[in-house]
Amino acid sequence: MNIHRSFSISRARFLPVFIKEYKKFLVFMQGQFNKDADNRFQKSEADFVQWDIIQTEGEKFLQPITFQLYMKGREISSRSLNITTSFEVVDINAVEAANRICSELVTNVTTETKKAINNYISAGIEEGKSTYDISRELRSVVGLNSKQEAAVRNFRLFLQDKYPTDIIDLKVAKYAKSKLIERTQAISRTEVARAQNVGYVEGLRNSGILEVEFSANASACEEQCQPLNGNIYSIEEGSKIIPVHPHCTCAMLPVTR
Repeated sequence: MNIHRSFSISRARFLPVFIKEYKKFLVFMQGQFNKDADNRFQKSEADFVQWDIIQTEGEKFLQPITFQLYMKGREISSRSLNITTSFEVVDINAVEAANRICSELVTNVTTETKKAINNYISAGIEEGKSTYDISRELRSVVGLNSKQEAAVRNFRLFLQDKYPTDIIDLKVAKYAKSKLIERTQAISRTEVARAQNVGYVEGLRNSGILEVEFSANASACEEQCQPLNGNIYSIEEGSKIIPVHPHCTCAMLPVTR
């Protein structure tokens, strides 16, 4: 069985679904942000947003697809070892693992968004902008990380004095949307790989495998993945290594010695 091919086929099937669910989460987060900005915004940190609501709802959006990916990884592990396993009965450990993965993802996304918002607020205050202007401009950076927020802010500065405010807002919104699409793609590819690998390695563990070997894909990056090719890891370590980086397509092979 070609593990890389199996994961590639699985990624092609599940990635569009994950992207769709992640976009739903983003739409909810942006809607909650707009609602809180209208009612609670002050020139302070991002605490005016009800992040607990965003966390809860984000997990609801992403848990089902994360669970499917985890179970697909388990299925690939069974096939790689020529083991026939029934997945009709829901495994509580699988549910808990999927919950943990998507909870960590939502937490990471909201943490990065908080940083981006705080940076934008701080910059706005330093520039002497009004509360209204900061609140209005902030909406374009929801869902972005700090680096992307800085790029959007610098783009707005570049456009100042060149166009009317409404045209600047439109251009900035378009630019920010392109950054959000980039981030959505990167996160989705990374998390699809993560959920599959965790399920796959857990399936190997359940079958008695104690070690795994890192197998770099043919197109793997030379700087990060190729040096790991052939390395042997304990089953515990193996579940935490892939993805090595965003867009990682490497895999672990069972060590049966």
